[in-house]
Amino acid sequence: MSSSSFRDLRPQTRGITFAGRPQSALSRSLSRSSRSSVQSSLVSSVKSVRDPTLTPLEIEGIIYRRVNENEEDVTNAFLTLDTEQNFTVTRGEFYRVLQNFILPLTESQFNELLEKIPVNNNGTIPYLDFLAKFLRTSSSATCARSVKRSWSCSQANQVLSLNELEIRLKNTVSKNLKNVVRSCRLFDYNQNGQIQKQELRRILENCCFKMKTAEFEKLWNRYCIGKKNTLDYRELLRNLGVNVELHNKPTAENVASALNREAVQREQQKEKNCRPPPPLKELSAEDYTIDDIEAALRKK
Repeated sequence: MSSSSFRDLRPQTRGITFAGRPQSALSRSLSRSSRSSVQSSLVSSVKSVRDPTLTPLEIEGIIYRRVNENEEDVTNAFLTLDTEQNFTVTRGEFYRVLQNFILPLTESQFNELLEKIPVNNNGTIPYLDFLAKFLRTSSSATCARSVKRSWSCSQANQVLSLNELEIRLKNTVSKNLKNVVRSCRLFDYNQNGQIQKQELRRILENCCFKMKTAEFEKLWNRYCIGKKNTLDYRELLRNLGVNVELHNKPTAENVASALNREAVQREQQKEKNCRPPPPLKELSAEDYTIDDIEAALRKK
């Protein structure tokens, strides 16, 4: 792999809006248990700064540790990107999973890693082989069986109402907010918060629960304004916190914090600065010394 090819992993817009992969003819529906969602929400954030001083051996050690600590979320990230359901991802998609869920790498580090993992003749990466290389032996076989079994899961017959969908989404997203946002960013090609319809469905079904087409259409039509093919996933998460009454306030705060922590902190500081100072106590010679009284009068 040439060094220049690494630049292709980052989209160059040149005035053109990037679109995601075309929607597959096959649909995928994956669910996650509430217990697993709670566990995955506790996974620590991935370091966002590349460290060029890491050696190949150190990189493999970090990947091994984080893949095993974050197995379910890494696997679901690959499943979300695998629109053709052939257990492979492109080189760029593989890089994005590393960047968001495991370990950001420099160009040379990424090239060295690709030399040590299986790569197909067409340049795609069989992610099950990658997981098998870095997962513990007992977990590797279980992971492969779980992934393949996910494709064959059948949908329930009941169609949820919009209100039921919102309540269920709100509860599951609040337990797994960090990884929902990470997954959305995988498809935020122009870094403007917009995500396509089929990509949002894959994320919600991988990170939350399976939906029938009729259910997802209800949700999309509720939050997509102007009949566009994209919506702002940040606004969707905020609206889920605002529009669903149960546990409204905690979810709204968590969503805002995950999407724009610095803005929240600035707003809190602004409110703090705007508060009027507490009224000065009435001075009494019996309670204060002469120095205390003089100092208080100067402040006035």
